[in-house]
Amino acid sequence: MVSGPRHGGAGAAVGAVVGALAGASVDAEHQARADAAQARYDASVVEAESRRVAAYRRALSACLDARGYSVR
Repeated sequence: MVSGPRHGGAGAAVGAVVGALAGASVDAEHQARADAAQARYDASVVEAESRRVAAYRRALSACLDARGYSVR
């Protein structure tokens, strides 16, 4: 909008406040998306580690069984 030279400060202040609120809203949305992506990544890391541990235990069990040890 266009205003007179004596009313420019109020318009600039309103514009700054509206811009800050819009920016904060966008930042919050981006942060929520980043948090969700991090949670998915963390879950996949835990799942992969669980699979590695299970595979190691199976291999160790098979090795000990092949050598004649009793594995529970």
